[in-house]
Amino acid sequence: MLKKNILNLGLLTTLSVSSNIALAAPSLELTANPPPNVLDIMAPADGSAWSRPDGCLAPVLNVKGNTTMEEEQPLDLVLIIDRSGSTGKIVDGTDTVLDIERQAGKILIDILKTAGNTHRLSLVSFARDVSKQAVLGSDWNGLDTALDGLAHSEGATYPALAIEYALRALENKRPEAQAAIILITDGIPTLCKPDDGSSILDANGIPQECSKGTDKDGGTQQRDDRLVTLAAAELAKKAGVAIYPVIIEPENKIDRKLTTMPAVHDITGAAGQVPRLNKNNLDQLTYMVTHLPIMGVTQVDTSNFGATESVMPNVLGDFEAKVFVGTGDNELRFSAHTGDPANAKEVNLTINVMAAGGAGINVQIIDGNDDVEENLSDGSMDMTSSDLELVKDGNKEQNIGLRFQNVNIPQGATITAAYIEFETDETSSGASSLTFHGEAADNAAAFVAQNNNLTSRAQTNAVVEWNNLPAWNTKNQKHQSPDLSPIVQEIVNRGGWTVQNSMVFVISGTGKRVAESYNGERQAAAVLHVEIEGDGPQQLACSGVAPEPPCKIYSIHDEGGADTYFLAMTPLTGKVDRLGPMYKDADIEGMDISPDGRLLAVAGHSNRSVLYEVNSLTGDIQVIGEIEDTAGNPFKAVVSLSFRNDGTLWGVARDGDNRGIIKIDPNTAVATLEHAGGQKAGGVAWSLDGLELWMVEGNKLYVWMEGGEIIEKHTFPENAEGLEFRPDGKLMVGVHSSGEMIIYAVDITDGSYVKQDSFEGTVKDDKGRNMAINDIEAMAWPVSCGDVPIQ
Repeated sequence: MLKKNILNLGLLTTLSVSSNIALAAPSLELTANPPPNVLDIMAPADGSAWSRPDGCLAPVLNVKGNTTMEEEQPLDLVLIIDRSGSTGKIVDGTDTVLDIERQAGKILIDILKTAGNTHRLSLVSFARDVSKQAVLGSDWNGLDTALDGLAHSEGATYPALAIEYALRALENKRPEAQAAIILITDGIPTLCKPDDGSSILDANGIPQECSKGTDKDGGTQQRDDRLVTLAAAELAKKAGVAIYPVIIEPENKIDRKLTTMPAVHDITGAAGQVPRLNKNNLDQLTYMVTHLPIMGVTQVDTSNFGATESVMPNVLGDFEAKVFVGTGDNELRFSAHTGDPANAKEVNLTINVMAAGGAGINVQIIDGNDDVEENLSDGSMDMTSSDLELVKDGNKEQNIGLRFQNVNIPQGATITAAYIEFETDETSSGASSLTFHGEAADNAAAFVAQNNNLTSRAQTNAVVEWNNLPAWNTKNQKHQSPDLSPIVQEIVNRGGWTVQNSMVFVISGTGKRVAESYNGERQAAAVLHVEIEGDGPQQLACSGVAPEPPCKIYSIHDEGGADTYFLAMTPLTGKVDRLGPMYKDADIEGMDISPDGRLLAVAGHSNRSVLYEVNSLTGDIQVIGEIEDTAGNPFKAVVSLSFRNDGTLWGVARDGDNRGIIKIDPNTAVATLEHAGGQKAGGVAWSLDGLELWMVEGNKLYVWMEGGEIIEKHTFPENAEGLEFRPDGKLMVGVHSSGEMIIYAVDITDGSYVKQDSFEGTVKDDKGRNMAINDIEAMAWPVSCGDVPIQ
């Protein structure tokens, strides 16, 4: 028996590949020499880094390879084709089920004949009778001809007879070969009807024997054909022959007794599922057949990579692992086997992390607040522009600021090349010249919405001119600046520069070119490319814990149920970004984020309430369920949510028999009534200590402690809805005010409040038009943001 459990990294024995990888670079230089397209290791194109468990930063590598057999495993297969009456039905244009079965059979033949005469195949067809169309052999042309000659027969479907014939054909199996049956059918068996007219199924749903019965063709049969098929499958199991059924759609009347019978294997690997094919997805059969256990390795596993992480699916064929590389030498161990880990073959890959030598890192703008425009006439800052006008916007002259975070360059590294790449947003061809400076800072701070926040920054002595820009005549075309290495070199030479710091570029000049911005198309935002000099393996710098992303307060804007959308607000900058699409029918009004970071929302209707989970990165929503008690009774008009510090979720049902304060299971939406009646709260928020539930109705603030009554505490100057506690214990209150977004900070001890008006009042709709933010329904401040009060 030839071996099949090899992981193909170029050699067939245990392998140690010593590899030098340029720091965050897009390629790998191997000291060993595996064949092309076998081992492919690449760092991410954006040069980004991830935090390891020990707190150090490290690049991630994508490792690609494939599993294979040491030598081709000889196969003796029988292909069974269903040609019963139902296969004559036209299902795809002019093609019948049988036509599609023929095409599937030809795919199998093409797969097998690529190995020459290594494999053998027999062809059997069936309806109410069985025919052996081709004997077990490697006459591929003859098999093609036999498939072409098949014609459907009017009559019954007896797969059991076909299985028995297939087993007879495999009696001539070669000792060194593996045997299997591939059964292609529309899955519609023939059933007999008992003489007494009773059901063919017994009380347990199992087909029962018929002493005599009449099928639809007038013939007789002794037992239901499904039971006969089960008996035939048992014979195959005893003979060590696996059966792989493939169902041809769209006739989906698949007999579960056929597809779950003993010795039947699922080609897709998913328990209880059988492949369903039609004319348009027959190419999937190629994948299925090449992924049969008889064709190669069934599992691929990896062990941990040093103190870091690796991820790899347990599949046959091509695989990909994301490897978090540590400092110094690390060994990644792959293994592959056919289901028996004790007999696994192992491949070792050793990677040395070194400084990049002529390769390069790419750092893209990752926040809408990192590419900005400053009006030179009044110093005002545009933090949300949907594009970047370099540098004339209508009659307005402006400077452009670009801030690149987490730049993975060691202090004092030698910069050999650098440029910024832009993507064209609008075409333009007039005369234009640009000037680039850097900010003379060890770690450039984020831009803020304060006049002259860009031009007031200290600039580098190094300056680069980009004179006489070429025309940007093609939308989405990339354009690279001249070499900016003098600017980058001056910044990284600063005594306070460390790996993963941020750097800012300031662009001034004349004329106009229009580039994409993060807010306009984040995937096309500007990219900084830097190449550094390296003289051999060096330790990857460890800079401590990776920087946290900017703190965001999540909120909901909803007015009249026609424009519900989520917002992400940055407290320190006053910036507001729309998160995800507009939901015109959901009428979502309540939201909160759990201590472990789950963002949930609720839509309260007059007759029901729906709980959603929100993707905090994309704004996409997924229904968890309707909020009901254990008996299925709905909690109506739940428009507010709050997580307690113990992770429990609470809300207020404003209408119906179950009106009152409720506790909701965040995984199922099943709720219990904890306090009946009370206020019809538009917003709720648990205090930081989890002792008081604060509520707002109209302009009144109320408080409730578990087991007690609801007490009115403070009167507010305006009607309010959104509540959330800040990390410093102040209660944020969002109000409805025409044309303006207003948030107050309330001292709950005495009711005093301060109006917070630092948030910008518009975001873009789906057509790029400004939308007023004037109805904040709910707010959610993640615990991970820490103690960062609104300024």
